[in-house]
Amino acid sequence: MFVTCDTKIGNKEMFNDFLTSGKGIFSKNQKDVHNTLEEYLLNDEIIDGDAISQDWFPNINSNIFISHSHLDEEYVIAFAGCR
Repeated sequence: MFVTCDTKIGNKEMFNDFLTSGKGIFSKNQKDVHNTLEEYLLNDEIIDGDAISQDWFPNINSNIFISHSHLDEEYVIAFAGCR
């Protein structure tokens, strides 16, 4: 079953706080991903996609999956910052 929800935050100041926090998280994760990708190189040009899939996306029993488009990137980054 798929359910959608409206994630718009009415309070612009709160959204900006979440976005600022999320940008810090995003930046750190982006650097970590870039550095970690080197561990998955089979040679200087080929990345082992199977190994990345197993390590980064393990099969887990979860009740939620968040999907978004690049047009929603700012909202997703703010969502990460609201923890």
